[in-house]
Amino acid sequence: MACGRTPGPTCGDQGTTTIDPGTRIPAASPIPGTVGAGDSTAGSTKKVLGPCELLLVRTTFTKKSTMGELSLRGRHLFYTLEDVERVKKIANETAIPTGTYEIRLTESPKFGTVLPELLNVPNFTNIRIHWGNAAGDTEGCILVGSVKSKDYVSGNTHKAVKELMALLKPYSDAKAGIRITIRHGKAAEGAE
Repeated sequence: MACGRTPGPTCGDQGTTTIDPGTRIPAASPIPGTVGAGDSTAGSTKKVLGPCELLLVRTTFTKKSTMGELSLRGRHLFYTLEDVERVKKIANETAIPTGTYEIRLTESPKFGTVLPELLNVPNFTNIRIHWGNAAGDTEGCILVGSVKSKDYVSGNTHKAVKELMALLKPYSDAKAGIRITIRHGKAAEGAE
């Protein structure tokens, strides 16, 4: 087992991507899989296991929303809130289909800032991970927060998005690839 973690969809592949010499990764980097984080020696090479594999497990389904948990390599990151899953799509009121999607950090026309965008989602466009609290804030997107209650995520969702962006940016900068798998299931132990 070359990556030193339990095999599975969140383990990352065996390849590495090299970040340009001189790129600094903070010593307290929350980025799982970094090698040599904090070594700011000029000319050193940082390596990041790639790709970054996020997992969103949908756990609770109500008439108003779909709740879940976002994790990376088995580590809980945030709670999620999405629109209701529907057989027939209702614009701005339907959760995206389960599956695996590439993520790119791109400028959001709606929010005027760079946010994670899920690419090639069937019958959906401009799907983002962003801040918000309830299903009325989603419009098909994924909301993240550190606290959950029925049909609601909170705990400073703007801060949660900022933390997620800090985690994803080095992977994006290194062109290591970022993907998210969305599926149904049970939340990770200890996350409830």
